Amino acid sequence: MLGSGQQNPDVLTGINVIEQFGSDDFTPQLIAIANDPGNIGRNSAIDALAMNRTDAGVAALNTLLNDPDLKVRDWAERAIRAAYTSRDNVRGRPLKPDDFDAKYQAPEPGK
Repeated sequence: MLGSGQQNPDVLTGINVIEQFGSDDFTPQLIAIANDPGNIGRNSAIDALAMNRTDAGVAALNTLLNDPDLKVRDWAERAIRAAYTSRDNVRGRPLKPDDFDAKYQAPEPGK
C-alpha cells in the first residue's frame, strides 16, 4: 500500500490511517517516505512515526531532527511535541520519556 507512486493520494490516506490506529507493519515504509524529500507523504509519515513508537521510528525521528532542511527539522520537532502533548484518540504506542530531550515533551513556548 505505501510503496505506491510518490504523487498517489492513496499514500496519504494510508499513512493517516496508520498514524491514527498505530501499526508496526509499515514502519520501514514510513521511514523511507519520511526520508524522501520528493514524497508528498513525508510530513504525514513523520507524524505517524511519532504517534506509534518503535525503536526504528525513534532513530529515524532523531535523524530528521538534524536534517539539512529547516522545514523537515521543524516538522519533526512539531510531530514529537504532539506525540508527547496532544495524542487525542491515537491508538499507537506513546513515545517514552527518555526517547527525546525534555524540551520536546512540553508544548511549544508561546503556544
